[in-house]
Amino acid sequence: TDNTTTDATTGKPTIVTLGDGIQTMDYGVPTTKYFLSMATAAATDVAGGLNRVRFARAWDDKDGNVTKGITAEQVREEGDSACSLELVEQAVCAPGLYSFLYQAQDKAKNVAKRVLRVRVVERASTTISFTLGTAYTNVVDAKAAAADMALPASSANLAVRTGIFSLVAQSLPDATISLSDITITNVTAVFLPNGNTSIYSLSVAISVDVTT
Repeated sequence: TDNTTTDATTGKPTIVTLGDGIQTMDYGVPTTKYFLSMATAAATDVAGGLNRVRFARAWDDKDGNVTKGITAEQVREEGDSACSLELVEQAVCAPGLYSFLYQAQDKAKNVAKRVLRVRVVERASTTISFTLGTAYTNVVDAKAAAADMALPASSANLAVRTGIFSLVAQSLPDATISLSDITITNVTAVFLPNGNTSIYSLSVAISVDVTT
């Protein structure tokens, strides 16, 4: 949603931004939705063909569209890292918090200001494979259980993902993870030799994405 900053009492321009608060970006994954840098946007003439739009625009009651006059520079707040807006946009800045001051000015020298904060996070992905302890005496039942567990909406699927979620959360207390970051990618029925008895169980593969 658009977020607007204006001051009707002084006639300052209005700065409209796509979103509010802290924007989160994955390290190594450049944004494809909008231009954070006004310089990059100007150099590509807003690049409509790339399906990207300017993150910030500005209007003035008397001067109309003053977007081209927007400037942006980094402001170092406590705990912030140092990196240019252009490099943040390219996703090459190290994980951390970055703050930038956007300013728009009209012909009467009235200035509107807005601070954008970008949090760059690093995501790690891993695959976990294991065999469940549940035993089945025939392959038909085992295959039926595997098919059910593979369904994202099934109670068996949720139970396994919840268990993995708890283990990861306990092992990495500073990481950010939710159930939606855990996906069962494969479930198969496997034969477990057990003397003269045929025993089957389920082999499960799970993908886990963690933000650190």
